[in-house]
Amino acid sequence: MPVSESIHSNITHLSLSEGALSLSSQSSASPGMEDLQPVLLELAVKGLPEQQVQAVQTLLITLEKTPDLTTNQVFELTSRTMPELLAKPEALANVFKYLNCRFMINEQMKCTVEHPGFQYKHSLRGSVSSLSRLQAENNPLESGSESSFRISPVLTAHPTQLNRPESADKLLKGLPAVLSGQKPVGEFCSELWNVVGPRPQKPKISDETQCFRAPLKHMMEASARTHKLIRDAMVDQGKPPIQKPVVEAGNWISGDRDGNPTIRPEDLENALKQSCSLAFEIYSNKLEPQKDSKPDSLPNLFIKAGNKQHLNQLRNQVEATQKRLLHHVPANTGEAGFRDPGEFVTHLKTLRDDLDWDALDIIDQDILDRKLDQLMLSVKTFGFHGASTDIRQNSEVNERTVHSLLKAANPNADYLSLPEDDRISLLNQVLNEPAPLHMEGSLTSNQPDIQLELDFLHTYQGLRERFGPQALQNIITANTETPSDMLEVCFLLKYAGLIEPGKPSMNVVPLIETVPDLKNASRLLKNMLENTWYRGKLAAEGDIQQVMLGYSDSMRSNGITAAAWEVHKKSSELTDLAAEYGVKIHPFHGRGGTPARGARPEGYSKEIAYQDGASLMTGLRQTEQGEEVIKKFGTRALADKNVAEMVTATLDTSARGSDTQIRKFAKTMDWLANKADQTYRELYTPALANFLKRTTPLEYVALSNAGSRPASRRANLQGQEYLDKLRAIPYVAAWNQSGSHAVAYYGLGKALSDYVNQPDGKATLRMKELTQMYKEWPFFKNLIDRSATALGEANIEVAGHYSALSPDTSAIFEKIRAEHKRTEDMIGLISGDNFEVKESATDSLRLFAHAAQVELLRRANRSPSQADLLKKELAMSIQTLANALGRFG
Repeated sequence: MPVSESIHSNITHLSLSEGALSLSSQSSASPGMEDLQPVLLELAVKGLPEQQVQAVQTLLITLEKTPDLTTNQVFELTSRTMPELLAKPEALANVFKYLNCRFMINEQMKCTVEHPGFQYKHSLRGSVSSLSRLQAENNPLESGSESSFRISPVLTAHPTQLNRPESADKLLKGLPAVLSGQKPVGEFCSELWNVVGPRPQKPKISDETQCFRAPLKHMMEASARTHKLIRDAMVDQGKPPIQKPVVEAGNWISGDRDGNPTIRPEDLENALKQSCSLAFEIYSNKLEPQKDSKPDSLPNLFIKAGNKQHLNQLRNQVEATQKRLLHHVPANTGEAGFRDPGEFVTHLKTLRDDLDWDALDIIDQDILDRKLDQLMLSVKTFGFHGASTDIRQNSEVNERTVHSLLKAANPNADYLSLPEDDRISLLNQVLNEPAPLHMEGSLTSNQPDIQLELDFLHTYQGLRERFGPQALQNIITANTETPSDMLEVCFLLKYAGLIEPGKPSMNVVPLIETVPDLKNASRLLKNMLENTWYRGKLAAEGDIQQVMLGYSDSMRSNGITAAAWEVHKKSSELTDLAAEYGVKIHPFHGRGGTPARGARPEGYSKEIAYQDGASLMTGLRQTEQGEEVIKKFGTRALADKNVAEMVTATLDTSARGSDTQIRKFAKTMDWLANKADQTYRELYTPALANFLKRTTPLEYVALSNAGSRPASRRANLQGQEYLDKLRAIPYVAAWNQSGSHAVAYYGLGKALSDYVNQPDGKATLRMKELTQMYKEWPFFKNLIDRSATALGEANIEVAGHYSALSPDTSAIFEKIRAEHKRTEDMIGLISGDNFEVKESATDSLRLFAHAAQVELLRRANRSPSQADLLKKELAMSIQTLANALGRFG
């Protein structure tokens, strides 16, 4: 049916009645949501001139009532409608706001936990029960090994959340109230409408810190509740309750300086103060006076046991400690509070011994005992720091900082000119000297970034003394390639006063994030473990080496197949290698929120289950960023579900032990990875940079004001250098928003096809082998399923419309189209998935968002002045599509 007939057919069945539009046939079946679309439509046309009212109504009614419009129909409709909408910019802005509201509500509905109490609790108890049947040395929760077992979701401020914080807040609080009938739909829609849209300006570090307060609080509180579930499950199995934390919240806010020159030492201090305050909120909530009369509460049971005076003293101590830490003002000697968390725990143990237990019946005794255990475990978990904040900086900045410090001590020193062996020799010499590192001469720099590094180094020791060592526990080096990259960090820590012989310091964490560096990782680790000084440092820190493996830059430079294989293979290799030296690896997986960057929309159960179980015997750290933070920790219910799911998946996978399939299928996987890498690198050329600039919104991503850091590591680059310095987030976003999602599968289809169709007549045997790998090997299944997810989200017809913006780059699009089809066919043969289109009530709305962006890019491509005039609209289109897709980059 032509689009004009489709419009006419649908409009004749719609009418406005007293300002409300009836769209009941397409309305959500959720309680209280029947009038959502009519209310949003009223808001979309409010205040517009009559001509634009008609245009907006016609457009939105058509899209809502005909979700099965074809791609070409929607693009035709958009082409006819856009001139009218652009004639009055408010009209297009309102259309985008309407779409944003619909997409945000739709996406949040997917994340809503309908039964938050049963399923994840049952799964976690089952995992603990299964572990109890293992030998103690193989059970990460047993007392002999628990001190090294930690599971940490780590929140980062990577710029993938394009919505204003206020809109996320209205959505998270308002939608449950609507679903429960406590808030009228109209009130909710109006509140959301008033705050939806792109951020008007880039957030400051302080804005990001404040924005993450609520999800960080939810995550910390969920950690405490998860500890309770684990404790109860272990006691039920006849095991002693856990005495040390299993879950520890992690955080990069104000600590991630890699490519972000806007962070200052005071920002880091403020972030630590906020995290500290969240810990004391947890303690104060457990002890608040309002609970004195609440049955079964800790205060009530204290009082029943005749210890109200001790209870009040405890409250005063906690309050005095919080005041001292947050205001950094020494209190009077008698009001100083606890010196450290250990003294806090000791005080609780003393109170327990002083209780009159005979004043309580056996049930109250059990409740009080459990609650005291839980409070002490919370203090051990959160201490005075709340969530541990990681420091991250690039290796190139670190080496220039070391150079500057050595230059200050000796004007003739030229560290940057030294070869690797000489650098290692010099650094070892300095580190082996027992005396503290004192530099003579000026300790200032005329290079702003180096001076900033010096300023930070001067603050670390004081912050760790104030909030505890766990406040700043890890220092991560991006682009770690050589042993000197790690030893330079040790040198800087010694300069900061944080290296003393035989005493633990900050964990020096290499971030290995390119395929060549991943291939070299075993050699790097071997060299470090054979370094006498560094091995002594690890011994003082429990013989644990944390290693962060990056999914993003490895994918950007070499494609998803080679990157995924090297990360998985290296997790296993590093674990085995470290064991030879009496060291355990603590893995840190640096995932993004999209399939291309290692994520699965199904959550932790899929992201973790495919990993080598042996590599998880010390637990797991994993980044969560942008919109994923809101989806996983935006509410109490979501945080409870996701923290418990992360723990369950890690415990279950670690119990499975080593991935024995790696050796079995390594030869085949090496072949596939090499072929996929070669195919991807043939695409990843200077011509691709021009293609992305002309046919995607890549050049306008910075308009979204999503985060405080720049979108690129360097400005005004061209060709291959542009690609190499481009951050993974805007790179992936460009592919996703332009419809193809190619970066999540490009090269895989060619590799699979060429492997099967080698000229030796063994195609049937090889296809049988790939099918066996998919059925038996969790890693290979995850790789195939991740790419299948991206293929299911892709629309190659949409991608063709974007490609048409630059006809002279059509050869690149034809490669993408061919690889899309090839990958779809091969995955279908291997997995049995026929990629049937999954219809959604918002399909036509999403297609319009694509089509509107294409029209805006077409106009922007005409001239810089035209592009400048459309900046606001382009920013809105990018945000709208991010909400339509559920993820940005």
